[in-house]
Amino acid sequence: MGLKRSDCDKWPPPYLTIKNNVAAYSCTKAGKVDYYVSKYSPSGSVTLRARYPVNQKAMWDAIVARMAASMRQVPRVEIR
Repeated sequence: MGLKRSDCDKWPPPYLTIKNNVAAYSCTKAGKVDYYVSKYSPSGSVTLRARYPVNQKAMWDAIVARMAASMRQVPRVEIR
């Protein structure tokens, strides 16, 4: 994830979770919301990162939450 204290205006971020299969955070920095989620599986990972103005938070929060909830890592299939 690579999150640093300097990435957010306040520390710790208001939303931060790190588990075996997911890492996510959301915070503000210089008037923008920074959202990151990465889901892990044995066959790889899928990541969503979004940055949008705080004054558009009401519109974008619902969109980003829906996108994050729909993220799935599908099994990898080797083709020979």
